[in-house]
Amino acid sequence: MEKYLYKKYKKNKDFFEFVIQYYMLKKKKRKIFQIQFYKKSKIGKFKKFLERYNIRYKMFDETGSRDNCYRFIFYRKSIKGVDFTFGKKFAKQLGKFYIFGKNNYLDLCSSSHCRISINVSNKYQFGELYAQLCLIDELGSNLGFFEGIVRELGDFFRKLDREMKVFMIISYGSHVGDTSAK
Repeated sequence: MEKYLYKKYKKNKDFFEFVIQYYMLKKKKRKIFQIQFYKKSKIGKFKKFLERYNIRYKMFDETGSRDNCYRFIFYRKSIKGVDFTFGKKFAKQLGKFYIFGKNNYLDLCSSSHCRISINVSNKYQFGELYAQLCLIDELGSNLGFFEGIVRELGDFFRKLDREMKVFMIISYGSHVGDTSAK
């Protein structure tokens, strides 16, 4: 079903990121992932999509928290004890990319920190696979680790669509972690 979803929704900006993450989950490249919405107006359409394809999820309304979002969590049935506190343990459950997981990641939002993300695109859409905040010093000494993940995922996604590209984005400065634009 995951290949069918990709073929059907690869041009759809509202569902592209989910479909890519779901493909990774089903192909055992991820154990767990999350999709966040910052606007309530997008949630109804997304829930209908999930129900249509009988996809299990847990939703959290965190609009009153520091994250200020609606969070949808998807995970394999084999995962026991998913940490829904969204701290360091949750970061580790999200996968090997999250080596800088902290219990309060928003405290990292300052000019001495950066944001690293690994992204995927086809000729129609762009989606974020992983993102985290870290100290600039931490990032520099771990760049090779992240480059390895980009190469591995590039090979993985080219089996789905030969035109897929996987790449890294690094942001620095006070705008890091600002979700107000999403």
